[in-house]
Amino acid sequence: MQKNKEDYNVVCNFTCNVCNNMIPPWEHFYVCTECSNYDTCKHCYEEKGHEHRCYQEKFTEIYHQRNITNKKTLTARVERIFITYANRLCVGMFNEQNEINYLTYREFHLLTLRFNKILYSNVFREYEEDKKKKREEEEKKKKKEQEGENKFNVIKLPPRNTFLKKRSYRPTKKQPFVVVCAENRLEYLFLDIGCLLLGIATVPIIPNSNTKKIEEIFEKVDPTLVICTNQTKHLFEEQTVPILNIDEIDLNRQFGDVKATDKEIKALSKDYAYESRPEEIYTIMFTSGSTGKPKGALFRNGVWLDRVFPARNQIPDLPRPYINFLFTNLGYCGARETFPLTIFYGARLAVCSHISKIFDQLKIASPTFFTSTPRIFEILFSKFQEELRIQFEKSNKIKKESEKENEKEKENENENENKKENENENEKEKEKEKEKEEIRKELLKKYSKSLGTRLMFLFTGGAKVSDKVFQFLIECFGKEKVHDSFGATEVGTITTGNEILHNVDVKLKNVPEMNYFASEGCGEICVKSPEMISEYWKDEESTKKNFTKDGYFRTGDIGKYIDGKLIIIDRIKDTIKLSQGIFISLNYLEENVFKQSKMIHQLFIYGCSDYSFLVAIIIPTPQYMDSDKEEFKKELIQLSEKSEVSAVEIPKEVYIEKEDFSIENGLLTVAGKKNRLQIYQQYKEIINQMFTSINKLLNSGNNNARMEGYNFNLTEFLQKKLNVSKLLPEQSVHSQGGDSLTKYLITKTVKYRYSLKIPKFLFFIPIKDFLKFIQEPQSRSEIHSKYNNEINWKKLSSVEYWIPEEIKKELISQNKDINENGIENGGKNEIEKEIKNEIEKEKEIEIEKEKGKENKIYQNFKTIFLTGTTGFLGLHILEELLNLKGESEINKVYCLIRGESVENASKRLNTILNNAKIVLNEKQLQKINVLVGDLGVNYFGFSKEKFYKLGNECDLIIHSGAYVDSVLPYKTLERVNVGGTVEIIKLSLIKKTPITYISTISVFFSFPDRIGQYSNPFQISPPVQLDGYTQTKWLSEKLIQKAKKQYQIPIAIFRPSSIFANSKTGYLPKKDFVCRILTGILKMKLFVDDPDCFFDLLPVDFYSKVIVNTTFTKFNQAHDITGINISNPNKISLLKILNYYQESQKITFQKCQYPDFIKKVRNQSDNPLASLYSLFENTTFPRKSLININFLKELLDEKEKELPTITNEMLDLFFEDIKDIIN
Repeated sequence: MQKNKEDYNVVCNFTCNVCNNMIPPWEHFYVCTECSNYDTCKHCYEEKGHEHRCYQEKFTEIYHQRNITNKKTLTARVERIFITYANRLCVGMFNEQNEINYLTYREFHLLTLRFNKILYSNVFREYEEDKKKKREEEEKKKKKEQEGENKFNVIKLPPRNTFLKKRSYRPTKKQPFVVVCAENRLEYLFLDIGCLLLGIATVPIIPNSNTKKIEEIFEKVDPTLVICTNQTKHLFEEQTVPILNIDEIDLNRQFGDVKATDKEIKALSKDYAYESRPEEIYTIMFTSGSTGKPKGALFRNGVWLDRVFPARNQIPDLPRPYINFLFTNLGYCGARETFPLTIFYGARLAVCSHISKIFDQLKIASPTFFTSTPRIFEILFSKFQEELRIQFEKSNKIKKESEKENEKEKENENENENKKENENENEKEKEKEKEKEEIRKELLKKYSKSLGTRLMFLFTGGAKVSDKVFQFLIECFGKEKVHDSFGATEVGTITTGNEILHNVDVKLKNVPEMNYFASEGCGEICVKSPEMISEYWKDEESTKKNFTKDGYFRTGDIGKYIDGKLIIIDRIKDTIKLSQGIFISLNYLEENVFKQSKMIHQLFIYGCSDYSFLVAIIIPTPQYMDSDKEEFKKELIQLSEKSEVSAVEIPKEVYIEKEDFSIENGLLTVAGKKNRLQIYQQYKEIINQMFTSINKLLNSGNNNARMEGYNFNLTEFLQKKLNVSKLLPEQSVHSQGGDSLTKYLITKTVKYRYSLKIPKFLFFIPIKDFLKFIQEPQSRSEIHSKYNNEINWKKLSSVEYWIPEEIKKELISQNKDINENGIENGGKNEIEKEIKNEIEKEKEIEIEKEKGKENKIYQNFKTIFLTGTTGFLGLHILEELLNLKGESEINKVYCLIRGESVENASKRLNTILNNAKIVLNEKQLQKINVLVGDLGVNYFGFSKEKFYKLGNECDLIIHSGAYVDSVLPYKTLERVNVGGTVEIIKLSLIKKTPITYISTISVFFSFPDRIGQYSNPFQISPPVQLDGYTQTKWLSEKLIQKAKKQYQIPIAIFRPSSIFANSKTGYLPKKDFVCRILTGILKMKLFVDDPDCFFDLLPVDFYSKVIVNTTFTKFNQAHDITGINISNPNKISLLKILNYYQESQKITFQKCQYPDFIKKVRNQSDNPLASLYSLFENTTFPRKSLININFLKELLDEKEKELPTITNEMLDLFFEDIKDIIN
């Protein structure tokens, strides 16, 4: 086929590794099967050769993959793969001597087609005779026609369309099914591809299946043939279906020589390879049935095509040689995907002969890509731990022997030397730890080659890998190579490294009985993707149960968005309900709480609705195999205290088992998951005995310690904590005096007593519903829907939702002349003539006519409307506005302040100015005009006339006001924070007054790894993971940006980070977040030894200066000052602040670790940190994060390019200001 120049330019860029010359795109070259990315031109290869086997190649990988993806059907794409990569090594299987010989793609293709002869004769046996008869009849007709034509010397050419005849379909309309049950072998791969080419649907069954499962599968599938081996033949003795035993086939006789011409392959393809339709069935993969009857996941050709063959724009650039490794039985979906995924890239697959030889064969195959369930990695980790222990003990033994010899020599020395030895004991312990770490590092180097020397990608999947094992893999193979994946047979891979794949749509579904709600960023993971199946074979009940009406698959896993990633935190199937109505997640307890124990190797916890407690079966680690069960009970209690799980989540009785749960005994699935149904069946009698014995103790009342957590009066507890004699049923915990610390204590107690984490909104609903939610699990969904409906962010993000068309037109129509007396009657609010003339130029113009015109230059801001004046940043913005001189000097600033009257609000403003040490002169004070109003009220509580006058008079709106609270939910803050922004937009619409909006850098905080990538938080929506306050800021930003786009309102958005004290006065409000953290630490005089803790601080006067100066000087240049992140790259560490304080005050702090620090905070209710405790209990102090401030630097003047650092002088001023609190 002739290629044009464009094709060559795109697909060819190879250089010979021998002569370093560029290889022309039209020439063949040779590629080494062993060396990394080794290519040599034809001349060099023929002249010098190469030490390893090479294959002939032409064009690049991308070119080949492009040709493959051009084929639209599954069978056509597979056949194109075999033709494209004909000379490459394809697949090989290890023999008993751990040797491997690879077949090429051409050889594999040939053997598959030859194997299809056998398949065809067995599956289509009844149709073969009819086919022969038809052929004979056709041949007779042709002969007669030829004889008649020859009489008249007529030469008849075949019709034109016979040369373009399409491929035929299989001989039967009804698609036949073939059951396959065999160990991994090359024939399995032949028949897998062969059945696809013949249009036969395969039903794989794993060899360790029981006859009951097979019977259930045969009930749903009516197979034409069973393909098995000598080892699996006995499973089908009771079935009447014909059997083809692979071991009885004489491969040499059937297959013969693997060398073949293209002509032979084409001839075989014509007879034994048919075209398949996308809607036809490729395979039915049945589940293990560990939790009930097996379900048949139905894969049609079109779905399988999307799953195993990536689209053209998803193809990665992979190294050569690319080698995959298969050890899991092909009866599992993951293993079944491995071969087609491998051959798509022209790579080769090494097949393990037996699981017992996996690590030896891995070293020989040396794959570049390896994926496995956690079980294999756990074995590797156990080997590593055991070898580490042996080497360390051996090293200590040698040292002890040398020490004994030294002791004999020193017997006559004096006692002073003995004292010195005692003093050096600690140093010896440190040396031991250091030595152990050195041995560990050497062992890690050794084990890094346990999977060969080529490894580039390592994936874990099928089950959750433990943190210890995952950390070991990272240390051993490198963080960049190790990836944790999550998926399901029904949908394929969902996440890699907790990042959702680009073609996967995920939504969270409420699980009220487990207290998980999508509005809080938690819920059951529901998935939709092009790779997913849409039904189970002949199982409508399971299909309806597992697939939603809108096409999502319910995974049964509970997910939570953390830092923009989807983390699996629980599983519905492993959750049970106890007799008292409490839901318990068994998997969470087993994997996240009790598996941390050094004593426990494996653990199975069981509970049911007949009893109010749990029991457990424990397999100890080897060194604790002889320990008493009471020791294990104590261990469970200690671990539960560390993890703060509830009393009912601690197993009340345990049974010690010596034999491991394993795949061989059927108590583990091949994926490494516990086969819970099988474990229960095996230990049923023991479990019932444990329930009976403990139940007698509980009923007798002689075991009060064990009954902790069962008898508890929640109402009395709330009365005590809220310090009230009686609870008001219609009032909330919050309205009855519940501060942050009280809410935290209530949350912890309810978690311990009821195994329930309280959602934030519960503190703001009537007490009667609060109690009902906790005590009656069946009511949770109803209460959640009533008070905390899932937020429709799309609807709320529409400006039209808040400001209907008729109101918008009414506002714009109010653009008119202004009375010289201003908004408030009185002479002091006179407006200068030049401003009046400028305003008169702004006439009523329809919005549609504004589009496409030049933007107005805004630079004469003389009358300002400011919200949030009494806040810390708003106060300093006011000061900065009043300090403007020259052309930028303002005439007046309207300050919106809540209060009973103008006099009352003015007094409040003066008090706050004095506290902040802000001194204003008489002229500046005259410019301040206090407006009494409320952000959360329509028109700020003004009359329409007053609101319209204000809109006409203002040249600039600075919106800094908000209700700041990191605990309150979105719904509680919406009225003020979002509603206030809507009123600001309405005010701006009157004459398109520019808006400067003060947002927060926290809109990115659920995505800290993306802050450096985006300047617009709406690229990473929705904000489900953010707290209520930040959600309101996120939505306000979006509304303002949409107002700018739809109504051409000029806007500037600033996102401040952490605000520090004034650089000149040291003032920082005592209730400020940063102030409470620092004063709380200084008050306790505790030294948190954390070198990685940093504060992103800038003085408040720097923030106000940047906001005001940028608004006044850059609006005319940028017009769109959107998303300015104000953050300090010169972060200051907490240790630096604490060290400087100790030096300056000449005191010493006590050192402690973060967990100890948290415990101290919890016990000091008068500490400023106490009310913030719930924000830090599950995390640590602030860390460095990447925040993009390039836009900020562009807007700053040259002398301001370097952002200020927090100096010792600033800290001195701050320490002086807070000395009354910390002393």
